[in-house]
Amino acid sequence: VEPTVVAALRAIAAAGTPLSTAHAVDVMRASYRSYVQNNTQHFRALFGHLLEDRAPLVIHCTAGKDRTGFACALILHTLGVADDVIEQDYLLTNRFYRRDPASSSDLPEHVKQVLGSVRQSFLAAAFEAIDADYGDLETYLRDGLGLGAAERARLEARYLQG
Repeated sequence: VEPTVVAALRAIAAAGTPLSTAHAVDVMRASYRSYVQNNTQHFRALFGHLLEDRAPLVIHCTAGKDRTGFACALILHTLGVADDVIEQDYLLTNRFYRRDPASSSDLPEHVKQVLGSVRQSFLAAAFEAIDADYGDLETYLRDGLGLGAAERARLEARYLQG
């Protein structure tokens, strides 16, 4: 799942438009929608790995907060975790994540602050794309990610054992 956020922001700036916080938020939301619209096959592959009997499994991305955050939200949803708990977990990123100050040094500080954080609206954009493209999350899990009742039961048995 290729990140396109910085390239999209640089393209806006190259067109002569001063970058704003709103640009950064819009580009981040578009990126999250892209996880569903253009990269579902990669998240399906992730669930294939989760269903295999190999451990440990590390989920990561460049910053460890956006693609990883969406993947973890999907995993938690699949396991039946409540929406508010998933959101709280996702937003913990803002408490613990530390942005590399050298990253994207050509972008304005207010834009880098958006890129170095998560917002509920970012994750919401991905789930809005799920609703738009699949109708609802359950259909996305089944048709997009290939997680029928049997696969979900296997995931629950593997990852919810106490």
